[in-house]
Order: sequence, then C-alpha cells, then structure tokens
Amino acid sequence: MSTLGKRLIGAAKEARVMTQQNGDERYAEFERALTDVLTEREYVLERRTRLARARAVVDKNDPQYLEAVESAFSLLESMDGL
Repeated sequence: MSTLGKRLIGAAKEARVMTQQNGDERYAEFERALTDVLTEREYVLERRTRLARARAVVDKNDPQYLEAVESAFSLLESMDGL
C-alpha cells in the first residue's frame, strides 16, 4: 500500500475516534490542527521563496541543472521509503 493510502486510512481512523470526543475536546483538537496548518503554510511559503531565489540564479539549460533536479527527486524517493 502506498504511503498516501496508509495516511488516508490513519486519518479515517482518527476521525472516527474524534467523533467520540466531547465538544470541547473536538474544538480543542480542531484549534491545534488549524494552528499547525497555518504554521506549516508559513513554513512552506518560506521554502518556496528559497527555491524561487535559488532557481532564478541557475541556468536551466546547463546540464548541472538537470543533474540537480534528478538528484533531488532521487533523494525524495529514498526518503519516501523510510
């Protein structure tokens, strides 16, 4: 099963557990989750800005650019297997 599939199954199980919580617990969890997402959004924006700056200074026709892209995807695949 893919990592995404496992995450979706885990999320469904968590949702069932959350429906059994009382109102205060549900809203507290919602508040924590929303805060995490908002914080992550800011972090993602910072990472995308960093990528945009780095990409602006490289020559996209240079073979090193393609090597860097391939290397990044290879690293991602190896991390996904963890």
